[in-house]
Amino acid sequence: MRGLLLYLAAGLAFAQPLITPPSVGVVRDSDGGIRVVLGTAGHFLLVDAVMQGAISAAFSGVAGLVKTGSEVLVLDAKFNITARYPAPSGPAVFAFTDTGTPAYASFPSTAEALQFGDGGVPIPSTDGQDIVAPDGRRIHVDFKVDAFEQMSPHWFAVREARGRIFALRLDKKELVLYQLPETVP
Repeated sequence: MRGLLLYLAAGLAFAQPLITPPSVGVVRDSDGGIRVVLGTAGHFLLVDAVMQGAISAAFSGVAGLVKTGSEVLVLDAKFNITARYPAPSGPAVFAFTDTGTPAYASFPSTAEALQFGDGGVPIPSTDGQDIVAPDGRRIHVDFKVDAFEQMSPHWFAVREARGRIFALRLDKKELVLYQLPETVP
């Protein structure tokens, strides 16, 4: 009888679906890889890169924009390339509409821009040693911010000039900053 119970328990254990941590968003790592970020606030896991060679990237949960050396790629939610646009060298700044579709890509090195749709959801900015949310809330940091890249509707990657990457959560209650794990090529 005991053997039968152990056999049934083992069978039930194998029949259970694997538990997957929640998806936080997508981030460009320090080596230019595009990685899915899983976990909960403060406990993140970066999944293997789904793409390499990114100079800038942003994701809304519905779509993604990736700047490579010579073009901007528009991705769907499953990382399929849906459009390609020629682009100048250097980084890009991206924005999405409030529905998550691409709004624009701007290129600070040349002051050029690509317009995909109307408007664009504001991204965070800096004021001295403070990160300023679009609604004016602030969080003080002890490093120089190099860039912001949207990871999902409520998460932004904050890139430090020295190479560290942080995840900034923007929600109605608070601004919280978490360091993402280091990536190893």
